[in-house]
Amino acid sequence: MSAKELRAPVTLAPGEVVELWVRATGPGAVLRVERGGATVYEVPQPATHVEFHRFATDGGEVEVVWTPELLEVSFAYSYRPAEALAEGITLWEFEKDGVKQLAGKELAEALRAEPGRPQLHFSAPRQWMNDPNGLCWIDGRWHLFYQFHPGSVEWGPMHWGHAVSDDLVAWTHLPVFLHPQHDLPRLGASGGAFSGCAFECPDGKTRFCHTERLPCYAMDDFREVQRVVESSDLLVAAGGRTVLEQRPAAAGMDFRDPRVWWHAPAGAYRMVLGGAIAGGPAVLLYGSTDLASWEYLGPLWRADPKWQAEGAAAAECPDFFELDGRWVLLASMYKHADPKTGRRNPILAVVGEFKDDVFTPAPGRPPQVLDFGSDFYAMQSCAGAGRRIAFGWLHNWTSTAAAPDARHRGEQSWPRELSWDGHGQLRMAPARELDDAAKVGRSRIKLNGDKGELPDAPFEFRVRNIRDGMTTFSATAGGAAAFRVEAGCEDRGSPTRASIILPGGDECHGQARGTGELRIIYDRGIIEVFAAGGSCCGTRRIHPERPPDRFELNVASGQGELWRLEPAAP
Repeated sequence: MSAKELRAPVTLAPGEVVELWVRATGPGAVLRVERGGATVYEVPQPATHVEFHRFATDGGEVEVVWTPELLEVSFAYSYRPAEALAEGITLWEFEKDGVKQLAGKELAEALRAEPGRPQLHFSAPRQWMNDPNGLCWIDGRWHLFYQFHPGSVEWGPMHWGHAVSDDLVAWTHLPVFLHPQHDLPRLGASGGAFSGCAFECPDGKTRFCHTERLPCYAMDDFREVQRVVESSDLLVAAGGRTVLEQRPAAAGMDFRDPRVWWHAPAGAYRMVLGGAIAGGPAVLLYGSTDLASWEYLGPLWRADPKWQAEGAAAAECPDFFELDGRWVLLASMYKHADPKTGRRNPILAVVGEFKDDVFTPAPGRPPQVLDFGSDFYAMQSCAGAGRRIAFGWLHNWTSTAAAPDARHRGEQSWPRELSWDGHGQLRMAPARELDDAAKVGRSRIKLNGDKGELPDAPFEFRVRNIRDGMTTFSATAGGAAAFRVEAGCEDRGSPTRASIILPGGDECHGQARGTGELRIIYDRGIIEVFAAGGSCCGTRRIHPERPPDRFELNVASGQGELWRLEPAAP
């Protein structure tokens, strides 16, 4: 007996493009598009692996025909190329009774209403997301590209997802920007379009550079090359070419995550790459005059041997930029585990001088651990609107199983503004849009004593002027401990210390010189702590979340405030 075919009417605009990732779950699966009974697109025998399909029609009324019991549609959307940057995609949901289409405000509201999805933090509309990529500011808008697997909520063959925002709060989802070079699902391999960057060239064009991991069948045996791509419409990557294949003799297999810029003093391009030399985490420096031929200029930075001794295999996702006259190198320490706490994969910031292709770290200043939590990784930044904005991927390294009904997995941090504190340390503060009532609705929750109820919504606890003593914010869920944050200093002049404490002895701690404002942002399982005005930051992603409903607090000094946060209506 043949499987039942379901028909769903859909109206398409002229030239509207439809993109789908599908796989057959049994023999006899059907997927086709008809107009007036005539087939205009068909996949007569859908593959049993996830397969990408793309089609466009002249528009009008069509019928989508498929076999729901034998076909899995993991991700599907349509878009009008000429309007996509403004309108975004229309998400297609293949349901038992038809195809549901969501776009614009309706899509934003539907995603926000999904249980477990954070409200203020960016997430992909569906499936797996990890590292931020290609962060850039173009024509007054922020573009966020990201590592994306459209086939599942688990990590898999890498693509680049894409979204754009006018204000870092409301994001318009755009078509998948970059696909793997090879049909990896068909090959039964992993790999694809790994992390990279956007960069502006002297001709004013924005180009992109990324790592392509070639088809990989064993996670301890792979090959990575660097590619440059262009895009005339900022919707689809084109003109890709491999520009760097050979890694240095002493480098290991980890050879990825390019950060490219036009370096005016040299009159040439420079690229930093993450990797290792002789097994020790390192960042490699390359130069080019034409983006096609690259010369290895040597290691830009090599980590202290202690990092290798503690398990770090490579320096991933390097970022290298000048901020107010000082150069900053960021490196994510891949596979590192702290021998005392078990905390994994920190991000280091090294401050110094970059001259004549030599980076000299500032003497007497060890690398700064940027976030004392365990769930902030692969940070990338860009300059725009007179400031430097950064995102990090919020990944829980200790509880990694996806919920059985998860429709998305992975979020980006709240955007952070980078600056210097008074002690020469890099400071990260929540992007100022969080305080803009036109972008994020803020309603103050009156504090009656030291206990109270928490809203079923994102919230922020804030102390504006901590002078001394420790402030504690404790949240409970159904009477049981959910999390606790402690921050402050023993007395004036001593360092600020901050901690995030979860049930079962799961704790992380950090400290920084100086005092100042404390901010705790909570958003459906995401905890972001900014102590000492952003000099001491910590992030945790609780998975699965137990929604906190009550709080207790002790404010040692200054004035405590509790705010309900709500994104402005899209």
